[in-house]
Amino acid sequence: MNYRAPHFSHADRTRLSCSSRDRRPSYSGRAPRTPGHTQGFTLLELLIAVAVFAVVAVTVYTRSGETLVQLQMLEQRTLASWIAQNELALARIRQVDNPEAISIGSNSRTVLMGGRDWTVTVDVKGTSHAWLRRVEVEVMPADQRDAGAHTMVGFIGRY
Repeated sequence: MNYRAPHFSHADRTRLSCSSRDRRPSYSGRAPRTPGHTQGFTLLELLIAVAVFAVVAVTVYTRSGETLVQLQMLEQRTLASWIAQNELALARIRQVDNPEAISIGSNSRTVLMGGRDWTVTVDVKGTSHAWLRRVEVEVMPADQRDAGAHTMVGFIGRY
């Protein structure tokens, strides 16, 4: 089977030839270029885009700062909770072989945890039962006296 190209006359070739000013429809979706019209963004469009970008950037920057503060507070509370739990566990361990009830009173010391110093205050109070003591452990960063303290309460008995 032989394929033969169609034969066009000179008038057909002229009508089918393409140039930038032909009657061919534009498929780019833009209006045809006219003399004096250039492509690009106007100054107003650029100013609006910069303003939108600035608002988004300021919002993201503010939220990231708030997130960092929340992260630091969460880390501080977690470490303080661990220290308080450790102090209660130490008080219970010390009491295991002691036949006497834990002594009533308060003491304070400095503990190193998480690369920071913490002030730990243990306050032992009596209860209505002679062998049961209420132990309140208060933990706060040693360098931040105005920061809120983490408090944990436990009970230690003879048995």
